Amino acid sequence: MGSEAGTSFKVGDHLFYGLNGVCRVADIREERTGALAGQTCFVLRPVDDPALTLYVPLASEELRARMRPLLTREAVEALLDGLEDLEGLASPSDRGRNQECAALLASGDCRSLARLVRVLFEDRQHRKAHKKLPNQADHRLLTQAERLLHGEIAFVLGIRPEEVPGAIAARLAGRLTDPIADQLAGRHKGTAAS
Repeated sequence: MGSEAGTSFKVGDHLFYGLNGVCRVADIREERTGALAGQTCFVLRPVDDPALTLYVPLASEELRARMRPLLTREAVEALLDGLEDLEGLASPSDRGRNQECAALLASGDCRSLARLVRVLFEDRQHRKAHKKLPNQADHRLLTQAERLLHGEIAFVLGIRPEEVPGAIAARLAGRLTDPIADQLAGRHKGTAAS
């Protein structure tokens, strides 16, 4: 990530960009109109919403820092092999927890996204066991984290995002038999896999 990675992409490359997930570099050009006039920009098209166009100015280190290369197939396999080692959250307070969840999501890091999915599922199970209503904010975070995580894994493995839960389940078969593994594999009740 960071400025070196942000300038090494070329037209036709695929990358991961912030909360938009996997994007194709459609162009690198100087904008002639609007707020970005005179600035050279990466023109990105999210693969799951090709009608959307994103402009990332080369001069903006902050925005370029959100661009990173996609995981390799080997890195995806290592991520899947390490799912059982995912940690919980560091903050015990609700406010700290919310900030930590938002930071994990915003990081765009696949391991952080998988960790977020695990934490939110554990919380959902805890609430269910104590007959508490589900947390809607957590549900939205969970849906977004799954969309980003499944989107990148699907692109790297050459499968559709809805096939990712099965690929995770196949990879985990026999190694994890707990509800958390089921959540990561998309086999939980009540939440559709992205």
